[in-house]
Amino acid sequence: MRYITNLPDLKLKEGKEVRPGEWVIALGSPYCLTNTVTVGIVSNARRLISGHGQEKPIEYIQTDAMITTGNSGGPLVDLDGEIIGISTMQVTPGISFALPADHVSNFFQKCCQAELQSKKTESYFPKSLDTKRKCFLGITMLSLDNNLLSELRQRDPNFFNVTHGVLVHSVVLGSAAHETETCNFSGYKIHPGKGKRAVHIFINGKCERSFRMKRNPRKTLWTVFYRRKHKKGVHAEEVVKRRVKRTTKFQRDIGKLTVEEILKRRNQKPEFRQARRE
Repeated sequence: MRYITNLPDLKLKEGKEVRPGEWVIALGSPYCLTNTVTVGIVSNARRLISGHGQEKPIEYIQTDAMITTGNSGGPLVDLDGEIIGISTMQVTPGISFALPADHVSNFFQKCCQAELQSKKTESYFPKSLDTKRKCFLGITMLSLDNNLLSELRQRDPNFFNVTHGVLVHSVVLGSAAHETETCNFSGYKIHPGKGKRAVHIFINGKCERSFRMKRNPRKTLWTVFYRRKHKKGVHAEEVVKRRVKRTTKFQRDIGKLTVEEILKRRNQKPEFRQARRE
């Protein structure tokens, strides 16, 4: 791998100087197409989006420049060559978001402070900053508010009839969400994998969300509807009761047996097992 040195530095532009309607350029390698630039305009310079585990909404730059896998995380620059934000995610073609450069500057300052203080402590995270650790789940999501929902419905009249929620856009490979097999939406189509259950969330009797779940339904606390082959939605608690009714008496009477005893009893006839129990 060759490294190019002596590259010019780009200036970080303050968020208050960004104006709606100005042209922007997203740099990166979308879908592994290297050295690609996509252009667009700033649709909203200060789009407040709540959620993501934050106490207060986060400010994003909304743009119609194409941001896909490969150029997310890259710079979003204006025509003067100044970085106004970091390309973050795309909800639908024409609606993308970038983190303002002000957040990047604050992050760099905190990293420099942590590095300086880490030299005086054993841990990389100093005690003064230890309570501000950030956990990485590994998903890109977007909270749906009234303004964003109205724009999505204008572009797609068949968009789900919801008033709030979180849209999971993608799952980062190798992250905690990927290891626990958290599944993302591919458009609005879900492709259930082998050994996973298709779960459908109903609102007022209408299916509004679909995803895959591998967890034991006896332990889940979600209010969901489970769809079987007969395509009838039933509550998760009802599924548990039906599962219990279908268990055989042999399975309920196993108790604390060794593996050898269980294998022996499986090969015995039902009459002989009944005599042994009596």
